[in-house]
Amino acid sequence: MLENSALIISPNPVVDVLKISMADTPLYSVSILNMEGSVMGQYGEMVDNELDVSHLPAGIYILKIKTTKGQFIMKKFCKI
Repeated sequence: MLENSALIISPNPVVDVLKISMADTPLYSVSILNMEGSVMGQYGEMVDNELDVSHLPAGIYILKIKTTKGQFIMKKFCKI
């Protein structure tokens, strides 16, 4: 697993669009998990590394990212 600090998500808390940034590491896929571990959404390639989360109810979620090198990184975010 990659170090959590390599991943920058903004804004956090988010209302509708979450921007994802990882230095020098291309993203392969992204999953959104609720705090119980259920998958709330799975995404392949993203346009401009932006994720529409407007459909999610307010709460705390975990962003799970898989890089093109097969490494995983996870970070919490708040949807308001």
